[in-house]
Amino acid sequence: MKACSKKLAVVGCVAAVVSGCLPMQPEPEARLATTTTAVVKPLYDDFSTSLTQLSEHAESFCQNPSDKRLTEIRSSWREAMGRWQAAGVVNFGPVTVGSVAWKFQFWPDRKNLIRKKIEVALDSASKGEKEWSAANIAKASVVGRGLGAVEYLVFDPDVGSRIGEPVRCQYLLAVVGDMQRNAKRLSKGWQEGDKRYPVELKELATIADGDTEEYFQVSGLLVNSLYAYLETSLRKLRMPYGKADSETGNAYLAESWRSQNSLNNLRASISSANQLYLGGGLSEDNYGLDDRLSGIDPEGMEIAKSVRLAFKDVQTILASDVLSNTTLEEAVNTPEGRKSVSELIDAMNNLKNLFVGKVPNKLGIPLGFNSNDGD
Repeated sequence: MKACSKKLAVVGCVAAVVSGCLPMQPEPEARLATTTTAVVKPLYDDFSTSLTQLSEHAESFCQNPSDKRLTEIRSSWREAMGRWQAAGVVNFGPVTVGSVAWKFQFWPDRKNLIRKKIEVALDSASKGEKEWSAANIAKASVVGRGLGAVEYLVFDPDVGSRIGEPVRCQYLLAVVGDMQRNAKRLSKGWQEGDKRYPVELKELATIADGDTEEYFQVSGLLVNSLYAYLETSLRKLRMPYGKADSETGNAYLAESWRSQNSLNNLRASISSANQLYLGGGLSEDNYGLDDRLSGIDPEGMEIAKSVRLAFKDVQTILASDVLSNTTLEEAVNTPEGRKSVSELIDAMNNLKNLFVGKVPNKLGIPLGFNSNDGD
């Protein structure tokens, strides 16, 4: 059904050219605005909900520490991290105000600054110099906050046995409370209503470029966001992988090396990126960049197909036996694992290059929308 609608769109495009090369009208962008909101809003809602669960498990543990309750915290942290990875694909809207993303995750941490910052904070609290709460930790450095801080507190092999100490629990609850507050703010920003981002997104859909009278504002946001995500994701692979001619990498440069969760992070984010590109999926009711491209001309349809296949290639490698039975932290230090990681890097790079060249070029998006914001 969807392929049929795309063919009709192509026919309509050809008819427009024959009738006099009419400028692009805002309807495709308006549809993108609507479906983008439908895709993104649940991402932030789910992230906020996952932090509520993390908070509940942290409070339960701190009231009565046990191995079982520590396991619950770790499980809920993995859930929250996955939800953040999915939402982190979105690089526009409320998350760009006040550098909110840094309050959820400090990365990269090449010098183990998270550990250093947290231990200084805990030392201050143990001496009675400072009590930590969700209110005052909001003024602290982003290095000692967010999901990275929680990961250190509950997964680090050197300090895991000490998490039940009152000062550590105090800090843990403060960090989680701070994230809860910021996540609720992001979720609220994507609710329908006056002065909320969905309204702004719909207004962007009606703004034309002054020189060409073409509408590409929402397309531009999506292309730039996906490019930035892919560029960052490649860094998350290349840093621990190291040099191609080396037999080993550096596992400590992986995004979530303490929890051994780095590949799961990538699985969550690439799935979300694919959904953002498709506008929710391939059903008739959804409309994404895939449809936007396919509705331009036959070449656009081929580009859209290339992007779909490129996403599939990445997901196939992530689901391979090799990477399904290991972690990124282990894979970068074994011959078979390094081979798979290298293939994954190549597949991710191929996907990224489509968002550097063919996709923005076909959509008529100026270079300003395809800058190096993600570097």
